[in-house]
Amino acid sequence: MNLRQSGTPMKLLLLLAGIIVVGGVAFLDYLTGPEISFSVFYLIPIMLGGWYGGRNVGLILAFASAFDWLLIEVSASTFSHPAIPYWNAGMRWVLYSIVIIALSRLEESVERETKLARMDSLTGAANGRTFHETIEHEVKRATRTGHPFSVAYMDLDNFKVVNDQKGHLVGDEVLRTVAETMKRNMRATDLVARLGGDEFAVFQPETNGEGAVASLSKLRDALLSAMKKKGWPVTVSIGAVTFLTPPNDPTELIRQADALLYEVKGSGKNNLKHKVVGQEE
Repeated sequence: MNLRQSGTPMKLLLLLAGIIVVGGVAFLDYLTGPEISFSVFYLIPIMLGGWYGGRNVGLILAFASAFDWLLIEVSASTFSHPAIPYWNAGMRWVLYSIVIIALSRLEESVERETKLARMDSLTGAANGRTFHETIEHEVKRATRTGHPFSVAYMDLDNFKVVNDQKGHLVGDEVLRTVAETMKRNMRATDLVARLGGDEFAVFQPETNGEGAVASLSKLRDALLSAMKKKGWPVTVSIGAVTFLTPPNDPTELIRQADALLYEVKGSGKNNLKHKVVGQEE
C-alpha cells in the first residue's frame, strides 16, 4: 500500500510508528554498546517511511536516527575532541538523507512509468488496457452494490478525410481536442479512454439511463462545437448502453456498445443511440 496519496493523518501515523521503531533500535544500540553496529537497522524504518510516506517522512526519520545515535555516542563514548560525535551525527544524517532522496526519485520514476503505461501518449486519455481493466473491476463492484453504470463507444466521422486532406499533424490535433473536450465535459469519476485510431470510450459508474443520455448528449454537443470552431468537418457517432444489472461476462458491455455504435454509423452517422439493459419490460 502506497501512502503518498493518502491524507495527513495516515502519514503522521506512519511517522509516529517510524519514530517508535527508530527509538527501539537506538535503545538496543545503547544496550549493546559501541562494539556492535546497528547502523543498518536504522535504515529499515527510514527507507520504509520514505517509500510509503514520502520524502519528508523519510527525512524526519533520518534526522531522528542521527539524533538518537548522537545521544548514544555522547553518553557512552569518549572522543579525542568533543565535536567528533556531532560531526559523526551530521555525516550519518547526510548519508541517510541521500538514501531517502534517491529512494524518493526511484519511487517517483516507478509511479510515472506506471501512469504512462496506462495512458494514451498522444491524447493523455486512458488507453485501451486501462479501459478494459476498469470495466472488469467495475462489473465486480456493481455486482456487489447493485448500482447501474453506463458504457459509451464513440467514433469520429470524417476523421480520415481530415487526415488525408490536412495531414497527420492536424489529425493528431483533432484527437487531442476530442480527448480534452471529453475530459472537460465528463465527471471526475468517469473514465475517458482512447481505444485506438479515432475510437474513444467512456465508462460512467453510478449512472442510470437518464443520466447517461443527458451527459452524453451534452458531450456530443460540446464536441461538435469544438470541431466547428476549428473548421474541421468532423462529427461524432456514439453507441451507449446502461446496465442496471451487470452481465456475467464483461466483454458483453463492449459488444453491446459496439453494436449500437455500428447501428449509428450505418444509419447516417452523427448521432447518439442508447439503450438500457436489465430493466423490467
